[in-house]
Amino acid sequence: MTETRLDADALARIETPAVVVDLDRVDANIARMAAFMRGRDVALRPHAKTHKSLEFGRRQLAAGAVGLTVATIGEAEVFAGGGIDDLFIAYPLIVNGRKAERLRQLNERATLSVGVDSTTGAEAIAAAVRGAARRPRILVEIDCGGRRTGVLPDVAGDLAVRCRELGLDVAGVFTHAGHAYAGPDARAGAAADEVSGLTAAAD
Repeated sequence: MTETRLDADALARIETPAVVVDLDRVDANIARMAAFMRGRDVALRPHAKTHKSLEFGRRQLAAGAVGLTVATIGEAEVFAGGGIDDLFIAYPLIVNGRKAERLRQLNERATLSVGVDSTTGAEAIAAAVRGAARRPRILVEIDCGGRRTGVLPDVAGDLAVRCRELGLDVAGVFTHAGHAYAGPDARAGAAADEVSGLTAAAD
């Protein structure tokens, strides 16, 4: 990323299409979110799928984020290759073939957490890292109403037990309230679903 300060005349001369980022605003937003979470004693792990940028990821870490969240093995590989070594793949993986080898290699390069929502996924991850010096942390994805991925809260414990039987370290649970996107009026209900679903699953 090249950092260049532009005045109004310079902006008017830019050939479009072009991406122009206001870095002062970016840094202010990053700092505000970091402060918001620190004030609530919450470890911030921003999702990098929105910016897909090593530079922005580094700025988030410098502001206090404990690591980054990503959506795919490919995204994790890019960030690990850029020196960001604490990553959470927040999507339930089922790895086989080349993907299993990529996960194994990634696990050797970074402190890795991985989402699961099935015994099939857990078994594939365990097979991929069998014999490795360390294993990725596992977080069980909870379906809190989006009906896309995840298990219902009342079966999370059974899946966690199976993960542990496979030698995997279960670090906790996570969720994605995708049904919040239905509109502004849906957000409060989706947030309540997240709280109740995660609480029940953790219990």
